[in-house]
Amino acid sequence: MSDATTRISVRWAISGELIYESEWVLADLEGDDFAAKLQWQISQTTGMCRFRQQLLVGHQCVERRRSWQSLGEPKELQLTLLRPVTGYTSELLNAVSSCSPSSVEDVLTRGQEPNVMDMYGAPAICIAGATGCLEVVQLLLEAGADLEATSLCEGTCPLFLAASNGNLEVVQCLVRAKANLNQQDHSLETPIYAAASNGYEEVVSFLAEAAADPNQADILKSTPLLVAADHGFYDVVKCLLSCKADPRIATCDGETPLYVASVEGHYEVVRALLEAGADQEISGSERSHNLLTAAQQNHIEVLQCLLQFGNAEETKKSAETLLIRAAVRGWQRWLPCLFDAGINPDATADMGFTALGIASQFGQTAVAKSLLQARADHNKRMEDGSTPLLLAAQYGRLEIASMLLQAGADIHAALDNGETAVTLAAKRGHVDVAKCLAEARQRPFANGLAKA
Repeated sequence: MSDATTRISVRWAISGELIYESEWVLADLEGDDFAAKLQWQISQTTGMCRFRQQLLVGHQCVERRRSWQSLGEPKELQLTLLRPVTGYTSELLNAVSSCSPSSVEDVLTRGQEPNVMDMYGAPAICIAGATGCLEVVQLLLEAGADLEATSLCEGTCPLFLAASNGNLEVVQCLVRAKANLNQQDHSLETPIYAAASNGYEEVVSFLAEAAADPNQADILKSTPLLVAADHGFYDVVKCLLSCKADPRIATCDGETPLYVASVEGHYEVVRALLEAGADQEISGSERSHNLLTAAQQNHIEVLQCLLQFGNAEETKKSAETLLIRAAVRGWQRWLPCLFDAGINPDATADMGFTALGIASQFGQTAVAKSLLQARADHNKRMEDGSTPLLLAAQYGRLEIASMLLQAGADIHAALDNGETAVTLAAKRGHVDVAKCLAEARQRPFANGLAKA
């Protein structure tokens, strides 16, 4: 008895044309949801939205919550399509915002148009995408909601909002429904950009595998990779790099993912970018810029990483430029990692000035000490004939002069005009320096070799 069936057919109410016919097991016709089940079957067979269907028995409209038995066990029904209405817009928007699938379904069943906006210009499907309620999104799509609808204020689409909030299941649902993977908002940001900027690696991975463009830039030419690098989202950066994101694309201001990661001190991100070839084919000035940026921010690990990778000759030139800058500014903290990288402490700037000579001139005591510990040449002459000791004397740098003397600097070294460190200090009025030098000159072995 439980296997007994009956044939049920549905025809257009106006033309009488057959649209649906199938055998039903009588047991499935029990309960008060016969109309709802039949509408679902029709939608699956014909693609006709069930929320637009109005079933008739004779001239009587069939409510969704009616049993087959209460309708007189009809074998044939008629169907007409309802025109969408907007009279329940507020109810729909409230139900969507409240993430209530049953309420949403109830309103849509009454023929409510799904493509409506709230008072701020946000379409219902966009609200659903942002809140992340999968069932509500599915109901709206079934009702014919526009996949590419956008909010008036920002131009964001449902996929963008779902990605921005890390709602993976909703993202997957929208992509399966053929949402535009690269749809841009008013700032030209895409869904994968939104996911990357908020650190949602699973969403980024899914969108990339679905063929979203990982190199699509926003209005300022910022890419998903750059924004992920800026925020230090290591997993997202790795994911994007594996999906062929280009680490060399720069913004309108010339900033690259490597640069912003260096600024923020994201060591793991910097390393991942370098391993992916981020510093290949960049200019020497850009490489110097990256090193200088890491140094200025005291990101020691980042600085060490930048020194480790890349073209050896270019890196050496950039690091030597950095060494000279350190001597001028007094940035001593990160000198050891320059020396550990094999940078020559006697690197020269314009006019042959060495880092030690510059530190002596500008009074950068800590830098001078580090350079001497790294065995910088304390007697090396600049192009104008000066030595570090002559410069320290000329500019009154007592502590540095003392260190140079202790390191074995030649106290008898003179300029082309015959002026020595003692005469230069006295001439400039640096009495304490002149006294120190004069006393040192009177000591035994004061010939620049005593401590050499």
